[in-house]
This record gives sequence, structure tokens and C-alpha cells, in this order.
Amino acid sequence: MVDAYLLDRLSKFYKDNQEMKGVPLTLDDINNVENILKIKLPEDYKLFVSTYGGSYAGLAIYGLKNAEMMGDETVIELTNRARKLLDDLKVDNYILKSVVVSDDGAGNPIFINVNGEVYIYYVDNGEYNKLGDSLGDVIEENFHEW
Repeated sequence: MVDAYLLDRLSKFYKDNQEMKGVPLTLDDINNVENILKIKLPEDYKLFVSTYGGSYAGLAIYGLKNAEMMGDETVIELTNRARKLLDDLKVDNYILKSVVVSDDGAGNPIFINVNGEVYIYYVDNGEYNKLGDSLGDVIEENFHEW
């Protein structure tokens, strides 16, 4: 879970590393994403992107307006691309009820399911691997201040 301690650490980091922080999403932005993707976004993710936008937190976490160093892809584009890929591969598409918030740099989508758990889907072998019980857990594991 994204808690006050983690938010404080991230805020201090972004104060000195503005290029790693995106533009926070508004409530309207969040509602738009939910309507387009036809899902309810996990609370941890909503808290993160409404506070920091698409930002780097040990891994790139995409929103709508990302940090300079992350590029312009949105959470909508990442999710729709992964959904299409899994549909084309004719595999169980858990991503249909999930939101893709990142990837591992090799094209493997990292997503949050309806229970708030974070998974990665390995395109090469078709396996899912749980990364954490929540986005906060995954950030805690990967985020290190410089």
C-alpha cells in the first residue's frame, strides 16, 4: 500500500529530481481513464498518479502526463496495447480486467489486477509472475533514493 511514509520519501526525492516527476492527474482524468479502459483503477495507483502523475519510482509508473525522461506513452496506450497483444496470442487475458502501469524494458507489461496485486506478463513464455500485493509494495522494493 502507498502509505504516508512512502509518499514523504517520494516527495523529497522529486523535490531534487523534478525530471523524474510527471503532472498529477485530476479526478476528471482518473474518471476518463476508468471510462476508456472500462475498469475501476486500484486505489494505490489513483493515489500515486493523482499526486505525482506518470513518474519514476524505482520503475516507470505511467499516467497521462509523464516525467520528461519517460516519454509520452499513456497508461491507456500501454493497457490497450497489452490487451491487444494477449488477444492476438489467444491466451488468458487477465489484463482485460487490469491496468498496465509499466513494463520491464523488454516489452513485458507490468499490471495491477482488480485486487490491487501487481503482476508481470512474460510475452516470450506466456507466464504471469506476481511482483507484489500492491503498487506500494512494488515501489518499496524498487525505489531507492540517490
